[in-house]
Amino acid sequence: MLTTKQKGDIGLTKVIAELTEHLYGISLPLSEHLKYDAIAEKGGKMARIQVKYVRQTKGKIEIKVHTVWSNKKGSHISKREKGDYDLLVVYCPDTKKCYYLSDSEFDNGTTVTLRVDPAKNKNTFIRWAKDYEDIEKAFDKV
Repeated sequence: MLTTKQKGDIGLTKVIAELTEHLYGISLPLSEHLKYDAIAEKGGKMARIQVKYVRQTKGKIEIKVHTVWSNKKGSHISKREKGDYDLLVVYCPDTKKCYYLSDSEFDNGTTVTLRVDPAKNKNTFIRWAKDYEDIEKAFDKV
């Protein structure tokens, strides 16, 4: 069983590999408590990236859009605010893909859901995971 830290390391490593394959330069911050995990640069444009490792369940990827950490004073939760980062990148080990959401594509709610398989009910608003696989499209929105 993987620890939360191991999952985060795997997610970040997968994202760095994919961005590097697409010729992005990557910088990593020195602090673990920033609101982003990496910075990607291409063509003079930079984006702060928050990475999440999320398993697929019941045909969807539910991304918790907050950060939880612990120290000697206990557990802490930081709610995501607009502008904390430019891109949310989710690595899903079940699909073995990265999904890229620009800051403008979701609100400050607690969860963002990407649908992998068709839903049984007729929901008028569905975010299809396949629509978020293109890094160039997401980076253009930054």
